[in-house]
Amino acid sequence: MLRWWLPAILGADDEKARLGYSRLADGIWQSGELVRGYDRKTDDVEHSAELFRDSHTGMFLVRYGDPAYVERAMISMQNFGEVWSGITSRGHRHFKSYYLSATEVWPQAPYGVDVPLNARALLPGLWLSWYNKSPGLVQMLSEWSEAWVSDAARAENGKPAGIIPPAVEFATERIGGYSDRWYDPGLKYAYYRWDHLGHIGELYNHLTGMYGITGNPRFLEPVRTVAGLMQEGPDLEREAAPGSLAWVKNTLISGGEDRPSGAHPFGNIFALASRLTRDSAYTALTGTYGSPYNRFLLTGNTGELLGGFESILGSLRYNFPLLTSEVKFTDRVYVRGSELLTGMYTGHFGRGFEFPSLVATWKNTGTDVSVLVRKGDAVSALISLFNAGAGKEIELHTWMLEPGIYRLTLGTDANDDTTPEKVYHETQVTIRERVGRIPLSLPAGPAILRMEQVRPVIPPNSPLPDVALGSGDVRKDQNEQGEPVLSCLVHNIGNADARQVKVRLLRNGKVLDEKTIPFIQAPDDLHPKSLTVTFPFPEDPGSCTVGLVMDVPEIDTGNNFVKVMLNSTPKNDQE
Repeated sequence: MLRWWLPAILGADDEKARLGYSRLADGIWQSGELVRGYDRKTDDVEHSAELFRDSHTGMFLVRYGDPAYVERAMISMQNFGEVWSGITSRGHRHFKSYYLSATEVWPQAPYGVDVPLNARALLPGLWLSWYNKSPGLVQMLSEWSEAWVSDAARAENGKPAGIIPPAVEFATERIGGYSDRWYDPGLKYAYYRWDHLGHIGELYNHLTGMYGITGNPRFLEPVRTVAGLMQEGPDLEREAAPGSLAWVKNTLISGGEDRPSGAHPFGNIFALASRLTRDSAYTALTGTYGSPYNRFLLTGNTGELLGGFESILGSLRYNFPLLTSEVKFTDRVYVRGSELLTGMYTGHFGRGFEFPSLVATWKNTGTDVSVLVRKGDAVSALISLFNAGAGKEIELHTWMLEPGIYRLTLGTDANDDTTPEKVYHETQVTIRERVGRIPLSLPAGPAILRMEQVRPVIPPNSPLPDVALGSGDVRKDQNEQGEPVLSCLVHNIGNADARQVKVRLLRNGKVLDEKTIPFIQAPDDLHPKSLTVTFPFPEDPGSCTVGLVMDVPEIDTGNNFVKVMLNSTPKNDQE
């Protein structure tokens, strides 16, 4: 169910949706169903990965920089090196099985195969690698990616060279696993066959994301092969033999057995590859196979968006009570086509959680403010807004814009031509971190927002610390003498050691007390690192803020402050 709720949170900033999403993630973490961040029951990866992957990957967006969710991803990824994977006789890192839990795998036949869908278990790790480039995790993910690129290059067991197989036996790295048909490994569920491209595509998404993180062009080779075959057009053989190159090409073009209505499984993969590489081949394929929003980005034709809305409306018009008040089985509450809203609000190429390639998220927009991200890249953004209510203060969070100084222009756009009739506000803003936070005064009615880079700000070319506080990290406690204290748990979720961290207790901007933490190690081993400092508990009631200050740049400073109402639950500044 969580796969369809990101537009309400990232676009409309719906507090109820955000709270519900967070509570589901926290409830799953605390339920006892997870051990070390993964399902305690051994099952095939399609099902065993669901609990953590579906609930926690989106939290990198919903609560960006919150140490609780970054550290949970670290804990889950410990399983990758310690339980799930190993080095084969060919020297490659592969999963030992597609049946796995947090404590074991089933390495015996017919389970002892690596499958593309194992990328589901690693999706939180892909986001973690993007967030802090944890060196050990990036290395393991690169090794796994390299293994699949090498396997794709082999022509074996009837498989054409360049195509990722649906299974690789761990013990021997045999293509197709234990089956004589490379395209059908004979596993428990049909979706592990190669012609189920929606499932195979999860590995292509992973490889494309790893290219975005590492810049290693080898990780794009399987995607490039698929792109080349689809550009050639269908093979005219009427009865292409299953497993043949002609059959592969025809299956790719048709979208496979699990193609959802109105979408192609590789459409979003090509859109991501196009963003990361600016390669015209991927752009052209996005125009042919992409989603309505991705086609709109290429053409500017709003008819693409209107056509996409028919899918959403068709879903909502049918049996509306079953989707809302009468629903019993929330695992199957589908809102078909909702990725269109994700794109319009945020500029993301898909549903939001596949990879962090998005233009914007929003604070305090609410249901009165409609958003259409028209364009966005590393140096510019163009966004239409319509405020159906009174003027209000909102906040734009930028994701794709590189650090730099930008010219920001906000004006009216009554005729929707993206040229303002009247400029309300024009200024220069500076983005110094990966996610920029820009306050805006949004008037009523239609508006156009344009951001263009004036000059770049060169970010540090070195690992960065990231000291952080979460909403549950500041609380009332007692010291050894039984005296009340304010306890503050300070995390480092970066990839460099944090030194000389000043922890300040403030009220109305005035420093009431200050402590210094000399050193917090970087969690490069995927084991969370934190230290606790305490302050004498203030006697007078009221709100205070606990803040962290360093003399060096960090990954994110938005997680450095937590507001505290004394004798009540602390509240994170990000909420």
